[in-house]
Amino acid sequence: MAHFTWGEVDATEGLEAINHLNNIDLNGVITFSGFPGDFSKIKTVKSKKKLSELLQNIDDVYITALDFSWTFVKTHEDYIGPYFKFRNR
Repeated sequence: MAHFTWGEVDATEGLEAINHLNNIDLNGVITFSGFPGDFSKIKTVKSKKKLSELLQNIDDVYITALDFSWTFVKTHEDYIGPYFKFRNR
């Protein structure tokens, strides 16, 4: 279990996080990206191809369900993450 957001949140990391994302149904998925402080690129993603393109972004990328039941985070640092977190129940 990895810790992201400065150690405040437990989450899966790396390949395990990517595997969780690859198994997600893309209905109702929203994304936003941008360097910290500029998250103006909010959109929905409905295909694995678009998702793959988005993950090529060099900025931070956040992908989440509309109900925020899970979140995937790819940071702009290439030496940490990515992270996947299911909402605590």
